[in-house]
Amino acid sequence: MAAAGERAVTVIGGADLTRQLLAADLVDELRVDVMPVLLGAGLRLFERTGPLVLEKLGVDEVGARTSLRFRVATAPR
Repeated sequence: MAAAGERAVTVIGGADLTRQLLAADLVDELRVDVMPVLLGAGLRLFERTGPLVLEKLGVDEVGARTSLRFRVATAPR
């Protein structure tokens, strides 16, 4: 992410991409949108990410969507 310098970078993706970014310690803030739709299958977002500390920044509701925002810090080892 050296090309971004000190600028904010937004990445939109699924569980696999999110896990890769968390593992590389490239996530400062995490936003998770929850919709009341059952797809029947999927990946666990925090599986194999290692210890994390999530500080809740906010919860927004827009229609059926609930958006959760967290500050991400690695847990003490």
